[in-house]
Amino acid sequence: MSLSWSNVHGMWINKWSLLALMLAATHAVKCPEMCDCQQPTDRQLRVDCRRRKMNESVLAEELDQLLSDTKLTRSLKSLQISNTSLTQVPMSVCQLTNLTSLNLDHNRLTRLPDNCFTGMTALQLLSANNNNVTQLQDGLFDGLNSLTELHFDQNQIKDIGLRVFSNESDLVNLWHLSLNSNKLRSLEPWPVIRGLHGCQHQHVFIYLSDNIISTFTNRIHWQFNYSTHNCAILLLWRNHVRHINDIAVGWGMKRHRFVAAGLSLSLTIVILCSK
Repeated sequence: MSLSWSNVHGMWINKWSLLALMLAATHAVKCPEMCDCQQPTDRQLRVDCRRRKMNESVLAEELDQLLSDTKLTRSLKSLQISNTSLTQVPMSVCQLTNLTSLNLDHNRLTRLPDNCFTGMTALQLLSANNNNVTQLQDGLFDGLNSLTELHFDQNQIKDIGLRVFSNESDLVNLWHLSLNSNKLRSLEPWPVIRGLHGCQHQHVFIYLSDNIISTFTNRIHWQFNYSTHNCAILLLWRNHVRHINDIAVGWGMKRHRFVAAGLSLSLTIVILCSK
């Protein structure tokens, strides 16, 4: 029986289609068991474990296996891992130096690893809301000068290292820093330092509402230079601030150099601006 060209052509197309499907299956994302993975594009990956009960060490191993796939991570720019039992960031995440967005919301993280993010020099957004992080240690964000947004709402943060936000040469593009609903009791003048990178058209917003801040200290011995441009907006709703002058006295700055609006026991907005 002779075959027409159209039949032969069709057979070749079917064979190549089958081969393509087999290759695609070979490189399919191996999602951790009991989790859901979505990959809208080759640049995005979302892993959602929907708060299912899982062994943390097994989950971490499965994530390490997933994120060690060079075909997957070569072009990966945005990663979200959420609703897991993880108390620590998997080390494979720290190797993803091409990320521009990392979302670790709604896990059980208690501490962020040293030297994990410092290699992610392209990172623009880092979010770890709704975890159990208790401390932000020195060196955590060193060198992240592409970072524009940092979110740590609803954690248990009691302590921020003196150098985390007080280095003028780091975090130069950070304009949104959110630490709402934590356990902070005192505040160093690093919001003023962050405001050095603000401008008339792009203020630096720092959210510290729903903490228990009552004292303002200057252990970093920051010397205020009133001739430099500075503009930060500091939101301190629902803290224990008794009087706006406590900020000026605690930080050793001149009272008339900043403007306060809406001051009460439940609402404080401090505009730290100078020209």
